[in-house]
Amino acid sequence: MPKARKAGELGQGIEFSVCFQQNRVQTGIAVKEGRMDEKKIDIKVDELIAVGQYSNLAAIRHSREEFIFDFAFIFPDGPAGKLVSRIILSPAHVKRFLEALEANVKRYEENFGPVTPADVPPSVGFVN
Repeated sequence: MPKARKAGELGQGIEFSVCFQQNRVQTGIAVKEGRMDEKKIDIKVDELIAVGQYSNLAAIRHSREEFIFDFAFIFPDGPAGKLVSRIILSPAHVKRFLEALEANVKRYEENFGPVTPADVPPSVGFVN
């Protein structure tokens, strides 16, 4: 699994260094045979992106070629909300994302106890 390191200051943007091992055969998490060459990709993140967006609702759709994740903020005092982010991923990347998410939830629950799901939100529709 790639290792990510964060460097830089929030006010100056954040730089991520992601190290990948090339020419590997991987089953689950264990790496079997193959030479491991470390490659480094620097990803620069501007301050507005680094601050993030809060979302209390996610909607997921897919086609054969892609998954679309819509993240919205539903206002607590009314039947309205706002789409705050849309992420489009390939099916292969969604699979890696799911594995990483499951591993992180497991670590979270080991440290803080089980996550109790909230009530299911009402049905929503997106308008332009």
